[in-house]
Amino acid sequence: MLRENAKKHPYDFGYFLTFIMLLLLAAAAVLLLLPSYRDYRAKKQQAIKMERELEQLQTERDKRLREVNELKTSPAAVEKVAREKYNQVRPGEIVLTYPKQHTGDPAPAR
Repeated sequence: MLRENAKKHPYDFGYFLTFIMLLLLAAAAVLLLLPSYRDYRAKKQQAIKMERELEQLQTERDKRLREVNELKTSPAAVEKVAREKYNQVRPGEIVLTYPKQHTGDPAPAR
């Protein structure tokens, strides 16, 4: 009879047990989702890096396409490449070569 007349306290064992269960459920969710989140962040960083690399490669490709187009349309460009890369000269021209200048520190005196 004493029990029937006693008021229930709002923080009885049932509420405490429910709180603990919810807390455990939240901790389990964090532990299960954390590796996936880390993988997501790593993949996102990798995607950003690959996008930068793609931009650089596209820029290089565009540069090379311009060079190819110039070589197809401009005799001066062809002559420049022939002279600089393949050391070709026109008939009657004389090639002057100079020794390479030493830019390092001079040799110590003996």
